[in-house]
Amino acid sequence: QDRIRTWLERRGWLVSDVSTVLRRKDSDEIQVVFPVIAGEPSYIRSISLVGVSDGDDDEDGNPTEDLYDDLMDALEIRPGSPFLEDTPEELRRRTLRFYRIRGYPTTEVEAMVGFLADGVSARLIIQEGRRVLYGGMILTGMERTLRDKILEVFSAKPGEPFDPQVFHKGAALLRSWRVFRRVSVQFLGLEEGRERIWVHIA
Repeated sequence: QDRIRTWLERRGWLVSDVSTVLRRKDSDEIQVVFPVIAGEPSYIRSISLVGVSDGDDDEDGNPTEDLYDDLMDALEIRPGSPFLEDTPEELRRRTLRFYRIRGYPTTEVEAMVGFLADGVSARLIIQEGRRVLYGGMILTGMERTLRDKILEVFSAKPGEPFDPQVFHKGAALLRSWRVFRRVSVQFLGLEEGRERIWVHIA
């Protein structure tokens, strides 16, 4: 039943029920029937992006990046794709990842959908926030462990776009060594809106 439901939903069918009926054909043979109740498949007809930098100057007269086309490519969900139950959240998740790896850790995204006669329209309302860079790392409480070994865990280099996931993953790896009693991560300057973020690993 779960495999049938998954197969249909991946193709846009909105499945409400899959049941099983057993029918005995003769003494040693049973026929298995899977009645399915499902609505007509739905497909995405349009995706619109609101709040995305398009290369024009911002309110302060500063030039912005042109991210529109790159974001549309990164979504990998286009008009004609099946509309699934988790499509809005998946669009939101992919948008956040797109911005995060480009140094926009405070981006907020709201995914909205509208059901039309011929499909579904999706709309992403984006508040990009400010692009920030990685400034450097401060290590404390690791006197017995070689500093270089710890720094090798983190792939980011000063001056690159700041991606908090890089440091969360690195901290998780340090914890997996079972050498440290505790590993904490603190981002210095993020809440204050600074252009460069320093990372404190303790």
